[in-house]
Amino acid sequence: YKNTKIIFIYLLISDVLGISNNFELSKGRLPWPVEKGYIIERFGKNKHPLFNIYTENYGIDIKTSRAASARAIFAGEVSSIISIPGTGTTVIINHGSFFTVYAKLSSVSVRKGSRVALKQSIGTVMTDDEGNTQINFQVWRIGANGSSFKLNPEQWIAQ
Repeated sequence: YKNTKIIFIYLLISDVLGISNNFELSKGRLPWPVEKGYIIERFGKNKHPLFNIYTENYGIDIKTSRAASARAIFAGEVSSIISIPGTGTTVIINHGSFFTVYAKLSSVSVRKGSRVALKQSIGTVMTDDEGNTQINFQVWRIGANGSSFKLNPEQWIAQ
């Protein structure tokens, strides 16, 4: 029984590391979270277009077409679905020690705990009151001590 438990833990750890390594090896070649679109706000500090202030974007904002489907950029498991009034729904997908975040969705077609495949639709991108359809997409890495690091998604998706 003791050895079985150790083997199970080893397989669990190696499975998580395998997923993480595959995600990491795909850096720069992953598909976009929408089929068509272009980046309207980049990762990091961005100057506001009207005011002399800067905002911090932990991801990238991608403008896309109305009713566009948001899709998983890599296989994984849905770890959270969060609804925030006024900003739509956010889906977080676990890829081992990496997570991808898809924010500003009007509807979601997955559930917490669902396994998702590469390019699988996870929901519909929200269109705001001004007619803008855009998704906020983020990539996080979770360190060994549980701390999270926000990574530049442009370095992960294919150019």
